[in-house]
Amino acid sequence: MATRVCSNDKAADSTQAEIDICLSCPLPECLLALGIGGRHRLLRREADERILRLYEEGKACKEIVKITGVHIRTIYRRLAGFKR
Repeated sequence: MATRVCSNDKAADSTQAEIDICLSCPLPECLLALGIGGRHRLLRREADERILRLYEEGKACKEIVKITGVHIRTIYRRLAGFKR
């Protein structure tokens, strides 16, 4: 599991409830620290890692499509990106 990064620079101004919510967040990285588009990048990275893991387990691209719901061309693009 990835190391958790929590961006809580405003901890002095935050209430204890806000700090507790931040610290109990299930995400491996803080979306606030990732900036604009951070959620999308985080989700895409996780999806890409899942695609690669399934491929390395011996799943065919068509099986990966059925499992993930991602278009087959996207699967091919992601796998080509890993091979570089």
